[in-house]
Amino acid sequence: MQSLVEMLNRFSTQKFTGKINLHGTSGRLTTIYWQSGRMLWASGGTHPNRRLRRYLSLLGFKVDANGISLRPTDSGHELPEYLLMTVLVRRNAITREQAITVIEGVIGEALFDLVQQAIAAPIYHKTESRNVIDTPMTLMSVPATLDRVMKFWRDWQRHELVDISPNFAPVLQNLPQLQESCPPQAYKALTTLIDGKHTLYELAAKLKRDLLQLTQSLLTYFHRGHLQFVELSDAAVVVRIPEGSRAPDPRPDVPTQPKVKRPLIACVDDNVQAAKILEQVVSRLGYGYVAITDSLQVLPKLIEHKPDLIFLDVVMPIVNGYEICTQIRRVPAFKATPIIFLTSNDGFVDRVKANLAGASNFLSKSASSDKVSEMLKRYIVT
Repeated sequence: MQSLVEMLNRFSTQKFTGKINLHGTSGRLTTIYWQSGRMLWASGGTHPNRRLRRYLSLLGFKVDANGISLRPTDSGHELPEYLLMTVLVRRNAITREQAITVIEGVIGEALFDLVQQAIAAPIYHKTESRNVIDTPMTLMSVPATLDRVMKFWRDWQRHELVDISPNFAPVLQNLPQLQESCPPQAYKALTTLIDGKHTLYELAAKLKRDLLQLTQSLLTYFHRGHLQFVELSDAAVVVRIPEGSRAPDPRPDVPTQPKVKRPLIACVDDNVQAAKILEQVVSRLGYGYVAITDSLQVLPKLIEHKPDLIFLDVVMPIVNGYEICTQIRRVPAFKATPIIFLTSNDGFVDRVKANLAGASNFLSKSASSDKVSEMLKRYIVT
């Protein structure tokens, strides 16, 4: 176990970017994705689909057996589950903070699973250095994350749960003896709750109970022979990306043009000429466009048009770009909307002020069409 922790800390110190494939006694592959020595996502391991379904359920999303379908054009995406979180944020279905909570939970559970496996045998790893995601929603500190995971593991050990995984499902047995040994209300609660189809993680989420306390409360029945813990198979996949093929048009002689809603780009700039130049670039790239040149009309116009991305000039009359950005972020509908500052001064202090105001990125006012296109592709999910 110590070698696993040391290995992960080493990759953090080395500012590793890429992915690390890890496997231990379970034979299941867990992949941790990194950027600049921080963790951004975890896939595989034990019950990746149950895990994501559980977190989505906590956010109010009930995913049926068919999963959630994304576009056929996303078929090449390496991390469809991460893409799903991005899409949900972009559609304002969940907040960025909620998505980050899911990401932190997924990574934490994957690491806990590896730590528990490392007790029995070494964890082997293989690395692949390359950039996986250009603009991750969050990057998790490795030391802080490991400290949190190891604290929970020590609590798990202290309560003699080393051999019990939170991914196990409790199953009742010897029901006649159980009924004789506990009060009627307790027996009814146990037989109603424990059906052998839900893991400890899932039961804790369903009951809104602390995982450790719940497992400890069941341990008494385990030691008396009234309950055992079993492994379950994973649930159906959460994210499905259909193939790009489509059925032939039943009426090929009657051409149809599907209505596609173009992403809308807003430009907040008091310089009318600069706004027109950007409009030419954005329109040529196939996006919708709206210009807002009056700093006092920014919020009303944005709320009216609901753009998918906002270009914002830093130097505005009456109210500067930093203050406008702060005001925009206070509107719930724009908490996750990308805001790109247009500036001729991209210094360290400016970036700090921009980050504090809630900006997503910077773009030079003299940027080429290619740079504008690159920025739009980075932030727009169509």
